[in-house]
This record gives sequence, C-alpha cells and structure tokens, in this order.
Amino acid sequence: MANRVLVGDHDSLGYGIYVSKPGKDVRSATGIDLIFNSETAYGAGSLHQITDITCASSGTYSGTAAISGLAYIPFVHISEYDNNGVQSIPSFWGRSSGGGSGGGGCLLTGAMIKHPLGETPIEDVREGQKIIGYDTENEKEIETYIVNKSKHLVNSYYKVNDLKITFNHPIWTEKGWACIDPLAYYAECQKYSHVPIVAPKKLELGDLLFNGKVEEIERVNKTAQVWSIGVANTHNYFSNGVLVHNTMNGAAGGRSQIKWSGWRATVTSSQIEIRPWLNSGANQNYMYDHIGIIHDKASGLGWPSAVYTSGKTFRCFVYRIPADG
Repeated sequence: MANRVLVGDHDSLGYGIYVSKPGKDVRSATGIDLIFNSETAYGAGSLHQITDITCASSGTYSGTAAISGLAYIPFVHISEYDNNGVQSIPSFWGRSSGGGSGGGGCLLTGAMIKHPLGETPIEDVREGQKIIGYDTENEKEIETYIVNKSKHLVNSYYKVNDLKITFNHPIWTEKGWACIDPLAYYAECQKYSHVPIVAPKKLELGDLLFNGKVEEIERVNKTAQVWSIGVANTHNYFSNGVLVHNTMNGAAGGRSQIKWSGWRATVTSSQIEIRPWLNSGANQNYMYDHIGIIHDKASGLGWPSAVYTSGKTFRCFVYRIPADG
C-alpha cells in the first residue's frame, strides 16, 4: 500500500508537507505515524530556498549562489540537473601511497641508516634488511630489521643539526622521546587510528642526543621527498648518529583506500560554492591535511578533473533547520 502525502494544512500540526506510513491517513495521523514532517525542528526542517548553480566551462570550473536570510550554516542538498532531470553524482575509489605510515614521522632522502656492515641512505634500504636499533630499557644496541618502507612528499621539514626530519618525528634524548611538535605526533596518531606508544616531549636546543647536543632546529619551507620505515622489536633505529623512532608500531606504509566524488561543495551562511577536484596540489588534494603532507596517489589512478563540473548545472535545496534543533 502506498504512502499518503499531504501538502497543505494538517489537522493538528499546521501547514506543511507530510508523508504518512502506508495505510495511515496523513490528514489525521499522529506524529508517530508520520515519516516526514517539513515543520519539525529536527531532520527535515522547512525548505528555505531552491537555487541553481551553473559552473564555468573554463578557469576554475566553479560556480556560486547566494543564500539569503539565514544567520547559520544550513543543511543543503545538491544534485546535478539538466534537461534529462536529476543526474547521479559520480564517485570514485582511489588509493594513496604512504597513507598508513602515520605516527612516527619521516626522514628526508639521504638520511644514513646504521646497519651491521655500516650505513646506507634511507632510500636504498629494503624491507627485511638488518639494521641497528636500541634497547632503551637495557641501554644497548641490538640487531633488528626493516618490516616496511614507504615514501611521500612534504611541503616543509626541519633540520636538527645535520638530521632532516618532519616535525612530528620523535628522536631519543636524555629526557626520553622528544619531537619538534608533540601535538602533531598525537594528531597523526589520531588521523590513522594508531594508539600512541610513546609520549614525546618538546625537542629543545641543548637537549642531549646520542651524538651530542641539539645545536640547531631550523624550519625549511621546501617540498621534499621523505621516507618512513617500520622496524621490528625495537621500533627505533639510528640515522646520522641519532636514535629515531620508526613508523607507528611498525605500521604498514602501504596505501590507504579512499573515496572521492567528481565535485565538491562548500557552504556558508551566505553562499554555496561548487568546484571540481583539479589535481593533487595544496587545497586540491583529497589527502591534503593540516600537517602539510601530500600523499602520492597509486599508479594507474587519475584525478576526476574539471570535466565533472565544466558548464554543468547543479540544483541546490537549502533547508531552514534551527541552529538549536
């Protein structure tokens, strides 16, 4: 049996749009029997405005529309619309390399990794290779091995003496593990759903390392290739004479799988903007985050690009839902 719909004055609830459960009379149904009520303060709310946005066919391939008369950010439903009616929203699954390497930070290309036969640049070490770690409880060097390795790009890094690292990378000092920005370490743990296994303090000038004092902490605003390795047992290793932590608990660098659509929208209390995913640059990258990391996308996958908004029209339904509802 079909649902019953009323557009008009409900017997007890006033004017609006109502949909009842099958077999129920929408004109006299109770609130429990109604499955849609445009006048409720929750969920549906009242329809405030319907507006169309046609995106540009060149330049930024974006389009905007004004929202009037609201003091809060509303709920907005957006659908692509043309002469054939409402169209589907294209979406895609993709992967990014290095996405699972959170929690331990990274080292730049050229960092020397200590192993039983000497040292090797981090970009040349391999999974399964024996390296030297440190037993912090018994205070002695021990052999361990690399369990995984990954790489990605960062748009800035730090120089700690002659070691080049990301600012969330813990290194061993006389006061225990420390990093340039401990909050960034915890933020990355949360981002990748890792449980923090160290509690880093803030790294400061004068802190004692294995190879001397911290004499320099300098930020470098430059895009660079960085590497993460996971280490068995000790979860640490030596680089340029400094004991550094590995990726979170040896977590796989691998690739993270994500989903993105052919376009994206931002909504404020006064405007709707629709724009495409253009490329993997800052503010365009679906994996761009607050700590400035741009992860590589897996080979063979393309970005949705501007074709998904170029010249297209999107119908936007703005709902008036009270801010306290």
